[in-house]
Amino acid sequence: MRRFTSHFALIGLFLLASGCGTAAPDSTLTSAPESLSGPAWAHDEPAAGFAASPSAAEVAGTSGPGSDIVRSEDPRHKSGTTHDRDRPRAEKPLRRQDRPSGQLTAGSIDDVERSAEFCQFLDQALASGLFAGVVKDARPRVMLHVTTPDGLPIGGAELTVETPAGQGSVLQLTTGSDGRAMLSVSDLDVQAQLCQVTVRPPDGSRPVRRELSFEKEVCRIVVDDYEAQRPQQLDLALIIDTTGSMGDELEYLKAELDDIVARLRETFPNVDQRFALIVYRDQGDEYVSRRFDFTRSLDDLRGELSRQRAAGGGDMPEAVHVALEQAAGLDWRPGNVARVAFLVGDAPPHDCDILAAFEATIGLRAGGVRLYPVASSGIDLKAEFVMRSAAFLTMGQYLFLTDHSGIGNAHAKPHTSQYFVEHLDQLMVRMITSELCGRRLQPDEVLAIERGDMALPYGPGPILPGQEQDLQGTPQSQRAASLSLPEGTGLWLTLGAALLGVCVYDSIRSRQEA
Repeated sequence: MRRFTSHFALIGLFLLASGCGTAAPDSTLTSAPESLSGPAWAHDEPAAGFAASPSAAEVAGTSGPGSDIVRSEDPRHKSGTTHDRDRPRAEKPLRRQDRPSGQLTAGSIDDVERSAEFCQFLDQALASGLFAGVVKDARPRVMLHVTTPDGLPIGGAELTVETPAGQGSVLQLTTGSDGRAMLSVSDLDVQAQLCQVTVRPPDGSRPVRRELSFEKEVCRIVVDDYEAQRPQQLDLALIIDTTGSMGDELEYLKAELDDIVARLRETFPNVDQRFALIVYRDQGDEYVSRRFDFTRSLDDLRGELSRQRAAGGGDMPEAVHVALEQAAGLDWRPGNVARVAFLVGDAPPHDCDILAAFEATIGLRAGGVRLYPVASSGIDLKAEFVMRSAAFLTMGQYLFLTDHSGIGNAHAKPHTSQYFVEHLDQLMVRMITSELCGRRLQPDEVLAIERGDMALPYGPGPILPGQEQDLQGTPQSQRAASLSLPEGTGLWLTLGAALLGVCVYDSIRSRQEA
């Protein structure tokens, strides 16, 4: 009997250990993500006049210019010993001599549609104590949605937002192809409850003025006598980190980007397409940034892209703010144009430059540019915070490479609940197609559905001014959720406890019989 008791004890201990270390398995989404959109933004079938747009599946199945080089030294950035992440890394063997497209895998987070989860991430990140400098509060204040009386979006409308006299806040925005623009908490005086919005339609017709209240999450502005149309022009900018830490994935990314721009040209032959390229490193490197302004020549873009090599760096942060400033200064076309920028990198700005990166993002938003970061391997919390905030402010989405391709170093999971995994080229084409269609498109081919990591890897730190939180004021349900174990753990703990109970009872009976 004692032999069986020891066996039962070992089994019970094993189950307890398994239960404490087992997270819930991946599962499909059980509910729609929380959205700021409301009924007016539901992505149903396109209304009349907005049909004849290729779906993401159709796109996926369809198979230079002068440069500006920034060279400068900044005493704020001192390079010490070379950081491990910036040393060139040995690449894994390739199946073929070249690097074909369609190899990399990636996920995406639409923080505009999951605004509550995004605000939770911002609060936790700001409370981590990692941000020594001043940062912008990207939490949403109000969404402006400019439409026709039939509800069709008006893209390229210029907006001037003013608070009442005496408060003196003036803000310039431009709607994207979906007619939307975002106001954040840090954009206007937090005490203001009303604002005056002037809308200038892209066709130069008479401006429309409306007084709006900040009590609503979404403010719809209707412009009469305007014929809404889909964009027939595309300005696409590629912003790429070329420091040494990108060496494990840069060649694959170049192949992906080359294939994407070629596919766009074939899929949208009637859309006037222009392409720009910005590459950046850091202070003290061979160059800080190189800018190649918009061109219609695909060969020019391919030539510049193929000549880029990964080198330099030396520490974790890079000159992200310079790249964003260069992007804001590109020759973007005004009016009803799909303006898209992809920021490909794996590092945040220096602490002293985080605010400058936010200001450059505000400049992109003012011009109606949608920013889509693509986070590579080695991403940390600071980089995720800056990239996701920039995507949210410009109404883009946060993209990130995953381990499913087996290429490059390990990729950190984002701080979110769940996400879809797709091929990177199909994902990026879907983002661009969404801008040309004026509405969000859903993925056509999902490789996996993964759970993110909602728990930040840093302990609680000092909370910045304006971010104070009182635990006693936190709802009981939220406090309980923060202390709860991963889903599925309770079953293992129950079985383990039951087996241990049987073992204890069996041991007592054995002693009594003896």
